[in-house]
Amino acid sequence: MSRAQYDVMRRIVEEVTGIIFNDGDMEFMVRRLKPLALRFGCKDFDEFSSKARRGTTVVRNSLVDAVTTRETLWFRDRYFESLIGGHLLPTLAEEAIGAGRSKLKIWSAASSSGQEAYSIAMLLAEAQNKGTLGTLRMENCLIHGTDISLAALESARKGCYDGVAMARGLPPALKARYFDRVDGGFQVKERLRRLTRFDRLNLLQMDQRRGNYDMILLRNVLIYFTKEARTKILDRMAIKLRPGGVLVVGGSEDPLRYSSLWTRERMPSGTGAYFKAKV
Repeated sequence: MSRAQYDVMRRIVEEVTGIIFNDGDMEFMVRRLKPLALRFGCKDFDEFSSKARRGTTVVRNSLVDAVTTRETLWFRDRYFESLIGGHLLPTLAEEAIGAGRSKLKIWSAASSSGQEAYSIAMLLAEAQNKGTLGTLRMENCLIHGTDISLAALESARKGCYDGVAMARGLPPALKARYFDRVDGGFQVKERLRRLTRFDRLNLLQMDQRRGNYDMILLRNVLIYFTKEARTKILDRMAIKLRPGGVLVVGGSEDPLRYSSLWTRERMPSGTGAYFKAKV
């Protein structure tokens, strides 16, 4: 792939997905797209870029699956378990009960192959076992995962993971409690899978209808977008939360840099930041 071909391909990728590729990412793109170009019978990247630009559904979906990074972990950030399981879920449950609501609605944006959504499901189960959800029952809760990649969504819906994926941040005790051994690896127990729903969504095409999520997780996602796209996504997410709802981002991400619609909050210990919308 020449530099000129790379520049063409990364513009196409940005148009289709909103994801930006930097000057140093050419090797990654070649590694991901060369097998795809061969699969579609293209003799070079010029021919493949022409196919991608014409926008057939099969080619574009395959392009998305190839370039979106689906590397993800269980309980990815240092404060994930204490922030969400120890603080936010009990707090949101208490607020929901006080308002006469019997469930929580949680959105895992850019959910990839489902580890984040199922990590939340495990934390809900753990909180219920400890009694910190009060009268709220986890069976009434919904964890809504969205992603732009059809391949990632298919994996998430199955909830099956091989030994390598299981070893990436999953505590052994939770593995024992919440997974069944199946051919080829481990599957999330059905009672947790019933809490989840996975749908396709391009975050840049998010509608502007008001939502009723209690919590949105947009962790380690904004870094892949332009500054303008980050602002657009954050502004639209602000109206997707119900009043009092919270946004959780990656440890190194700061929504306040891109949108004026958010305020920062912290756990009582002073650690573990999260955000609330002003609208």
